[in-house]
Amino acid sequence: MLRGIAAEGTRRKMEATYTTPEVNRILQKVAAEVGDDQLASSIRVSPTALTQIKRLLNYGGTIITDTTMISAGLNERLLSGSGARVATFINDPGVVQLAEQRRATRAEIAVDMGLAVPGIKLMVIGSAPAAINRLLVRRQYEPMNDVCVLAAPT
Repeated sequence: MLRGIAAEGTRRKMEATYTTPEVNRILQKVAAEVGDDQLASSIRVSPTALTQIKRLLNYGGTIITDTTMISAGLNERLLSGSGARVATFINDPGVVQLAEQRRATRAEIAVDMGLAVPGIKLMVIGSAPAAINRLLVRRQYEPMNDVCVLAAPT
């Protein structure tokens, strides 16, 4: 199952809002951090997303970002000692070359590379519709039990 957290606007919106006291605290922190209560109220969290993220932080895994800006903004203090690592493939020379050869976007190829990383993964996607679409297509054809998606689609 593809688990995740997403802002509204995705084609496949979650029908019901899942909430717990922990989710509410996180959403309040998001609202305070960005100064936008409406953004926090548009976030949808799947029932298993936080469990998956905690597994990644407790047992090691990879946070895969679609931009270097996102990876630079991750809290290293939170990740230190967790065994989790951060990877960004969008500017990898192999991604650029494969994208040209396959006439695909770098975002699509970067998603493929990210999904090939072994272990638990948190795919963090900003506003890259091609990356989100690639995840949805891949999900149709293969299991994604160890993948959680944090996306902010436009």
